[in-house]
Amino acid sequence: MRKKPLLIRVFKKFFGQEGMTRFQKNLLTGFFVALPTIITLWVISFVIRLVGTPFGEIINNVFANGEMTAGYQLLLGFVIAIVFLASLGYFAKLAFIRTLSNKIEDYIETIPFVNTIYSTIKLLITSIRSNSKSFQSVAVIEYPRKGTYTLAFITQQNFPVTTTKSGKVLKEMMSVFVPTTPNPTSGFFLLVPKKDVEILDISIEEGLKLIVSAGVISPTERTQLTNNDVFV
Repeated sequence: MRKKPLLIRVFKKFFGQEGMTRFQKNLLTGFFVALPTIITLWVISFVIRLVGTPFGEIINNVFANGEMTAGYQLLLGFVIAIVFLASLGYFAKLAFIRTLSNKIEDYIETIPFVNTIYSTIKLLITSIRSNSKSFQSVAVIEYPRKGTYTLAFITQQNFPVTTTKSGKVLKEMMSVFVPTTPNPTSGFFLLVPKKDVEILDISIEEGLKLIVSAGVISPTERTQLTNNDVFV
């Protein structure tokens, strides 16, 4: 049988089984507390390297004969990249640039395999950008069966009255979007009677965090259902 690490054996010897158990719980709790910060810093570092490296290398080779330090090159490249992207965003609003951009997109969409990747990424980015604008509020509905509840985003508070071919009139309805976890850009469109929709006192961003994290990242304790007896 493989021995436990020396630190664990020493800790267990001096503090006993109870202290060891407490130490393991604290260690695990500390890990999960620090994890979001670690991931955030890693993502920021990754973005800086991704954007700053090519611009920094160009500036270094063209204007400094390759004599810049790595850190200064990366930082300068990142700053120039931000300015470049902001300028690109400004000029993209101009009619000529929009036309040129559309032509480039049309060309990309004719290239096999590349068009699939490009279309998927574009759809994902567009969906994420539009989510907070298209959703009005967060709610819970009884779905997919009685006694089971799921998170939904309201897209229309008052959906137009609809009459079916059989003559049934659907009124007092809400249209909601039920996203999938962990990818909220896909899901189901449902028409639900207003009486069956319970609005949550949380923001769209908090609702999206719940979906993406599969409920691990919960809203703050102040969050309450507007109707507290919904689960009674």
